[in-house]
Amino acid sequence: MDFLIENWMLVGIALLAGGALLWDILGERLAGVPRLSPADAVRLINRDNAAVVDLRSAEVFARGHIAGAVNLPQAQLGEAGTRLGKVKGRPLLLVCEGATGALGAARRLREAGCERLHLLAGGMDAWRAANLPVRS
Repeated sequence: MDFLIENWMLVGIALLAGGALLWDILGERLAGVPRLSPADAVRLINRDNAAVVDLRSAEVFARGHIAGAVNLPQAQLGEAGTRLGKVKGRPLLLVCEGATGALGAARRLREAGCERLHLLAGGMDAWRAANLPVRS
């Protein structure tokens, strides 16, 4: 008990970090949006004709994106109904730059009526790390 009292700051930081990790995991589970590895994402694209929705800005998208991806920056998610009309009914693979960012977009897209949503775990960073093709 003395250790906890003497090191209350370290204990607090550890509890906050653990809580943040738990919040992220539970948020993902409650949202019902699975994260896919790059290999699983390729299978989803090839087997189920999934549409890739890139949530990054137009400038970043232009520097490199997954072939055939639709660019829908997070700031324009309100236009999802019109921008994603061509891919309606298909599974959607949501892509951001890194490991975070797409879960909030997935919630907004689900509210807009999009179903069968998937997240690319690690985003474009993971895609590049897996040496998968990028178009610019």
